[in-house]
Amino acid sequence: YSEAFRNVRSSLLYMALEGSRPKCLLITSAIPGEGKSTVAANLAITMANAGSRILLVDADLRKGVLHNRFGLPGEPGFSEALSKGLNWEEAVHQTSTPNLFLLPRGATTQKSSEFFIGEVTDKFLKQASAKYDYVMLDTAPVMAADDVTSLAPNIDGVVFLIRAEYTSARIARAALELLYQR
Repeated sequence: YSEAFRNVRSSLLYMALEGSRPKCLLITSAIPGEGKSTVAANLAITMANAGSRILLVDADLRKGVLHNRFGLPGEPGFSEALSKGLNWEEAVHQTSTPNLFLLPRGATTQKSSEFFIGEVTDKFLKQASAKYDYVMLDTAPVMAADDVTSLAPNIDGVVFLIRAEYTSARIARAALELLYQR
């Protein structure tokens, strides 16, 4: 199990033969229940263990649970930074893993896609990318909300999960097509 995450980490670290590798990664899936939050947490831990400074952002503002996985408070968080002007750095928590920091979801909201197309998200992504080696955003599933397709154009790369024997190929293709359109 751990070796699989090391393999993905190495792929991300060494994928760019020319130019720069992606610093800001979006982690998503087509539908709920595919394991995106588990993968986001484990990939962030694996990359932090390799010495990279990682900011893991719970960008699933509707149902995000990353704060529970790390035993950290859920509020304030990303939601308040986008909606109320909270300085996002004040909501970041050091996890028990060295080099790994978590920006929790914050209060739930149904307006996340509106926040993601605004200037405040653009500003956050630029600031966070300058401060951390990698910024990893765990988002809502593509087919569940417009959030991911609103956020994706501002991201360097997408890790798209498909759960074997769970997600139909038709739904996975439809979700990928939505991402490609943006």
